[in-house]
Amino acid sequence: MNELARQGRSQTIAISISVILISMFVIAFYHIPHDSVDPKKFFQQIVRFVLTLALLYFLFQGKNWARITLFVLFLLAMISGFILLFLPIPLAGKVPFLVMIIIYGLGAYNLYFSRSFKAYFTYLNSKNGQSIN
Repeated sequence: MNELARQGRSQTIAISISVILISMFVIAFYHIPHDSVDPKKFFQQIVRFVLTLALLYFLFQGKNWARITLFVLFLLAMISGFILLFLPIPLAGKVPFLVMIIIYGLGAYNLYFSRSFKAYFTYLNSKNGQSIN
């Protein structure tokens, strides 16, 4: 693995950890203000979290469909974050949305435009004997 691919791997790991932390934050802080946990909503959030982990796993296996799926989901999350910025809440309440926009924006950039990620993804696919189509 060359230096550019190593840098791509490091960036992808950092973004993946950030996405996992955002998902955990959403699960935890959705239920904290409520007196009881809504089992249906909690189950839904756990399924979403597990699917996120699965997509990240397949991304690190070099699966192009996982890269494209995550890219689209990151774009949708960014758009949602921008929309949520216009809610009539105090500025402090908008900080998580700003963080979400930044993390998912960096993730989308990394997955589709970053030269270092492309080098890492090429390395993964050559290691697994797959093409990058």
